[in-house]
Amino acid sequence: MKIRAILLDFWGTMVYPDIPIEKYFRRRAEYLRRVLEKHGYRYRVEDVYEKLLETRRLMDKVRSLSLREVTVLGEMVVFADKLGIRADESILRELSLAYIRPYYLFTKPADGLKDFILWADEAGLSLGLVSNVMYGRATRKILKRLGVQKYFKVVALSDEIGFRKPHAKIFLYALRRLRVKPDNAVMIGDEFCDIYGAKKLGLKTIQYIGFRNEDIGFEDFKARSFKEVKEYLEEILSPA
Repeated sequence: MKIRAILLDFWGTMVYPDIPIEKYFRRRAEYLRRVLEKHGYRYRVEDVYEKLLETRRLMDKVRSLSLREVTVLGEMVVFADKLGIRADESILRELSLAYIRPYYLFTKPADGLKDFILWADEAGLSLGLVSNVMYGRATRKILKRLGVQKYFKVVALSDEIGFRKPHAKIFLYALRRLRVKPDNAVMIGDEFCDIYGAKKLGLKTIQYIGFRNEDIGFEDFKARSFKEVKEYLEEILSPA
C-alpha cells in the first residue's frame, strides 16, 4: 500500500474547545439569550441552556438517522420553536451567528498540528479536510486563522456537501478531488463516524484520542498526539 493522501477530521482532532465543554455550551446559551433579549424576548440563561441542549439532542438524532447535515440555521429554527418564538429570518440569522461565536472564540489547535501539516506537505502527501460541521464558513475562517488553509487541497464539509460522515459520499468527494484511491489514503479522526466510514471504503485509519477516547476497536492505529501520528506514518511510508 502506498499512502499518497491524508484526510483529517476537524473538531476533536485538529482543534478542541479551550474551556470545559459544559462552560462552552453555557457561553453559547448566554450569547443566544442576548440576541433574544435584543428582540424583546426575556429568558433566564438556564432556560435557554436547557432548550439549547434539547434542540441539539433532537437534531443529532436526525443527523445520526439520516446521515444528512442540519445546518446551524436549521437548528436555530427548532430552537426558536422550542422557546415558543415565531422568529423571522433576520432573528434566526442573528441566533445562528451567536450560536457559532464560541467556535471562533474558544477553539485551540491540537499540540503539534502545524508541525505535522508542514511535515506532511514536505513529504509530498496531499491533505484533505473531511468534517461534519453546521457552518462551514466558520471552519474555513479558523483554518485561515491557524495558517494552515493553503495546505489543504480539498475541504469537504458536511453542511456544503449535505452528507455527514460516515456516509461514503463525503469521503469520496474528497478522494476524487485529491485524485487518489481509498487504499492510497489514510483518515485521521477521533470518532466512530471517522473510522467506520473510512474503513468501510478501504482507507487506513488512525484514531486520534487527544480530546476524547471513544472505544471503536477496528482502527489501524491509536494516536495520542500528532507526534505519534507522524511516527506511525513514517513507519508505514518507509520502503520495505
